[in-house]
Amino acid sequence: MGFTVVSENTFLGSGHPDAREDKPPHLGLIVSDDAGRSWRDLGLSGQADLHVIRVGSRRTYAFDSLSGSLLVSDDSASSWRVGKPPGPLVDLALDPRDERHLIGATEQGLFRSRDGGADWRRVGRVPPGFLSWQRTGARALLAVGFDGTVRTSRDAGRSWKRVGDIGAEPTAMTSDGDDFYVATSSGAVNVSRDEGRTWRLRVQPSE
Repeated sequence: MGFTVVSENTFLGSGHPDAREDKPPHLGLIVSDDAGRSWRDLGLSGQADLHVIRVGSRRTYAFDSLSGSLLVSDDSASSWRVGKPPGPLVDLALDPRDERHLIGATEQGLFRSRDGGADWRRVGRVPPGFLSWQRTGARALLAVGFDGTVRTSRDAGRSWKRVGDIGAEPTAMTSDGDDFYVATSSGAVNVSRDEGRTWRLRVQPSE
């Protein structure tokens, strides 16, 4: 249900076990140190169903769909404190220059927190969807709506400009350096190297 890449070989995830396994119905937080070949429990087993997981250099954020809480950890997910998000989070973007500065996407729109998720205010007027913050260069913030439209902001979400369209229904988005990647409902992955204006196919799902 939730997934993020921490480094080349370290992944974090959350979800539900195979029905044949004797495990709680909610896995909490799990980690792989070998690029997904094997997984182990990292905590919250049976207690949380994490739909959004985001990791900064010093802080981990996770939205728990069971409690509706934003979980925040400052010690590599060893312990958590509980915050209240502006609503069920569709996605969450961390400012690469200040990971206490968050932009959260909900079905009702976008919200900003400057204090690590303690307080939120509505920001911008864009359709709900997925978010990603460019980590280098201009550090543009991209939003891809559920209808595939792409918008960019250069002022941390206060104003937005429509710049393109991925031509498909998005299911996830991330960035790597200056590049943005969007996965679609067909299983394809598209990449943009010009802040969302144009996209090209990077991965084509096999038949």
